[in-house]
Amino acid sequence: MTTLAFCFRTVSSLFLVLPFSILGKSRRLGFWLLCLGFSCIGGLSAQISVNVTKSRIALNENLELNVTVNGEKIKSCSDFPEIGGLDKAGTSSSTSMNIINGQVSQRNTLTQLYRAPRVGTYFLKPFTLTVNGEEVRFAGATIDVVAPAKQAPNKGYDPFAAFFGLEEPEEIEYLDVKDDAFFAITTNKEEVYVGEGFVMTIAFYVANNSVAPLQFFELNEQIEQIKQKITPKSCLEESFQITQIIPEPVEINGKGYRQYKLLKSSFFPINTETIEIPSIDFKMMKYKVANQASWGGRIKMQEDFKTYTSQPKKVKVKPLPAHPLREQVAVGNYFLRENISKTSAQTGESVEYQFIIEGEGNIATVSKPTVKPQAYFEFYDPNISQSVRRVGNNIVGRKEFNYYIIPQEAGTFQLGDYFEWVFFNPEKQVYDTLRANKMLNITGESLKNKAIASSDLGAFYDKIHDADRQIREREGFKWEGYVVHGVLGSLLLLTLVLGLRKRKKE
Repeated sequence: MTTLAFCFRTVSSLFLVLPFSILGKSRRLGFWLLCLGFSCIGGLSAQISVNVTKSRIALNENLELNVTVNGEKIKSCSDFPEIGGLDKAGTSSSTSMNIINGQVSQRNTLTQLYRAPRVGTYFLKPFTLTVNGEEVRFAGATIDVVAPAKQAPNKGYDPFAAFFGLEEPEEIEYLDVKDDAFFAITTNKEEVYVGEGFVMTIAFYVANNSVAPLQFFELNEQIEQIKQKITPKSCLEESFQITQIIPEPVEINGKGYRQYKLLKSSFFPINTETIEIPSIDFKMMKYKVANQASWGGRIKMQEDFKTYTSQPKKVKVKPLPAHPLREQVAVGNYFLRENISKTSAQTGESVEYQFIIEGEGNIATVSKPTVKPQAYFEFYDPNISQSVRRVGNNIVGRKEFNYYIIPQEAGTFQLGDYFEWVFFNPEKQVYDTLRANKMLNITGESLKNKAIASSDLGAFYDKIHDADRQIREREGFKWEGYVVHGVLGSLLLLTLVLGLRKRKKE
């Protein structure tokens, strides 16, 4: 045994003996000296474990996933895992002391609470946590959630608390702690044009100085119900896809809050119907707190609920100004990027050209640019690709149109004479045109009549150059003509005779 370990053992033994042998009847003073002794003692080595307290819980109970460190404080811990179907319901921490064979050790526990939305069986897959820089693996578990059962209050006798005169009162009064929190639906614009996007954010806000204990309740179900109620039917939607609800610091009217975003989407109206967002209720679990702490300093809490209600909102939708393409143009703030494989080429040589539209707006509604008809180039239908990024409150996109061009005539050509794209800019409130800026220098022979020259016109035309082109009178033409005319005359005479006979009979 090392000298340090021997000293810890000796000190721990002294503090265990002193309160009982020397202090005698001064039990309370002995208790506090005992606590003081415990606070001076630490474990020689840390042991880390991860466990689930119960594999079977009632619907009104929390599942507790604990990380326990013996002999050392919890300085760092990686994120607790998601359990499919369960909602994370907050974390808590606790510290306790153990006395084993005269040795005093400290146990620190970090607890992640989970809430089940319904009765059923849930599976916690194996995972690894990094605690104080050390990896700890959990093998997984199956959790059965059963119907809630009424629990009788536990009034069992605690001899240790009774010995020190720290018995808890039989009846505890629970107080409703005032909270500073609210639920709100906000939009970044009060009015938009048809096709112009606006961002809707649904969030819960808690003031930084609020001490009321709050916890999310049936979060997934509530979010799904809220989404169905607030999604406008006359809009296209681009969701920001919130996968983890984490607090973000915000300032409202000079006061600091923690914002918990529940839903966030961009909406693009397809007509001038006003967007009406109704008032929505959001339920939170709010605990009542006992008017006095229990033995050991634990604060007892009682489950309760509070409903927060958002204010209704409206977003006005304006029609686009008059324009021949008003029903076809995209709406947003866009700019043009271009790429071209070469700026000089021969007639008949393929050139690749990219007309790229980038900017803020609903990139899915961006149509291909207008290509003006002409006889100097062959333009093939473009290959199209697009991508979308969500940045802050903006939907930013990029759409690429990849063209293959075959020049037919020599010359210098401005591609802006052939490629253009019209859109409406809501910031400037004007129609704008993106027009190509690239130039093409083409050399070589004209290929206008290439298609006719290269086509196969058959054996007759292959031999036409070998034929005698002198005009002559065809031999035997006269007597053949007389025969033909005689046959035609006989047929006409026969027709007249037959017609007269039929008339006489009638």
